[in-house]
Amino acid sequence: MKTAWGDIDLIDAHAHLFSHTFFVALAKGLAAPPAEDELYAVLGQKLPFDFPPREHAELAGRWVEELDRHSIARAVLIASTPGDEDSVAAVVSAHPGRFIPYF
Repeated sequence: MKTAWGDIDLIDAHAHLFSHTFFVALAKGLAAPPAEDELYAVLGQKLPFDFPPREHAELAGRWVEELDRHSIARAVLIASTPGDEDSVAAVVSAHPGRFIPYF
């Protein structure tokens, strides 16, 4: 970003990683939790959401595309559900220069 002080990188300091694991945990709270292979079809009836891929590297790629689209240099990622720190770590390891894990 161009400023009066020169170019400054934008860093998003608080971004929740909505991983596949997050949606599995979310579905467990439903009265009739769907099977994992039906998860997105069932949740998609209630949530207008672009659901994440199961593969962390693919999810990381989606994030990088969005960061680039909005001219954001890096993002601090936070797990969106307890126990999903492995998803954050996997995304960060796929693009270590773009993400900062926060646990």
